[in-house]
Amino acid sequence: MLTIKQAGKTLSQYEIYEPQAAEAVSFVQDWRKEFKQPLNTVYVALRKAVLDVDILGETASRLKRLKSIQYKLNKNPDMGLSRMHDIGGCRAVVGSVEQVYEVAKKLQRKNAKRELLKTYDYIENPKDSGYRSLHLVFSQSPRGDGSTRKIEVQIRTRLQHTWATAVELAEIATTHKLKSGEGTAEWKRFFALISSIFALQETEPIVPETPGVKHKIIKELKELEHQHKILYQLGVLLEFNDFIGELNKEKSGHHILFINTQLRKVAVMPYSKNDYDKAYKDYIRFEKNENFAYAYNVVLVSAESYRSLRSMYPNYFADISMFLDVTRLLGIE
Repeated sequence: MLTIKQAGKTLSQYEIYEPQAAEAVSFVQDWRKEFKQPLNTVYVALRKAVLDVDILGETASRLKRLKSIQYKLNKNPDMGLSRMHDIGGCRAVVGSVEQVYEVAKKLQRKNAKRELLKTYDYIENPKDSGYRSLHLVFSQSPRGDGSTRKIEVQIRTRLQHTWATAVELAEIATTHKLKSGEGTAEWKRFFALISSIFALQETEPIVPETPGVKHKIIKELKELEHQHKILYQLGVLLEFNDFIGELNKEKSGHHILFINTQLRKVAVMPYSKNDYDKAYKDYIRFEKNENFAYAYNVVLVSAESYRSLRSMYPNYFADISMFLDVTRLLGIE
């Protein structure tokens, strides 16, 4: 019987569809499923907190993809599976920075049966990349036996969410993981500058090593756009198409997405809110399938509706339109 340490080591050495990884993949998929109940508990609390603060706020949750787990293990060899705090993750998007902190405060109420382990405030202290958001890591028990699971909550404003999803889409356009510090200097600089403009609009700290006034930032952005056509390359992603099944989109609470960046297509398999076990069973089957491993990124996401899914994860649909609209208003073309 594998230990969690052994499973993580094997997963970092082999592709998930290779025979040598089969036992480790099954172990990790079973272990990951144990996060479902604590994730749902935190998600319900997050959903309530968001609606109390911002009736237009949106929420979603997901279990981390095997490929993403594998990538993180390879990037952080000393971390190990047991130390990973975002296997189960929730996301909330609200209208203002004040509402971000208000939601966070509600999640930490004294009678909540969860423990706040860590806070990462990337609003007060933006990453060099320009990433801004508030992350809370909770310890939540999946059952009454004293065991716990770590669940990460990300709370963002709509501007911060627009920036973050645009970066993820830029990774499709450039094939570089910009969030992890990869990519060319001009792409990284472009997004750091955009983040600082958004920070100025929200009266929050700007990204280190960027100008502190709006007109200087816009001047540099225009120069970057003129030389490298970054917005043009992002605009090409609008050509993505999605194909939805026959189920009623508004009643589907869970969704398996199949994303093919080369063909610029995404397909969605919806499930009802009470059908999570079937969705997860299908999900792990697709993850293990070599044909899907080569052709698609497969992800299982839970959201209140298909509309919320599109809003919370526009990167899965290559929906760059909101980001392009904002940059046009700024005059960066």
